[in-house]
Amino acid sequence: MSDDDEFVETMRRNEEAIQRVQDAAAKGVKIPLFDDILAEIRQSNEFLARILKLLESRPH
Repeated sequence: MSDDDEFVETMRRNEEAIQRVQDAAAKGVKIPLFDDILAEIRQSNEFLARILKLLESRPH
């Protein structure tokens, strides 16, 4: 798996994690630090997206 593929896969898993947390919250599950968890996952995805963009712009 290339670095690009690995970053995309991690971002996909992060998005799935966000969805699971939101689904659980919608069902009334109490999740400590809910907003903090989502913010951390989103921040991770933003960071990975920047790295991916840098990798894509590198000379091949």
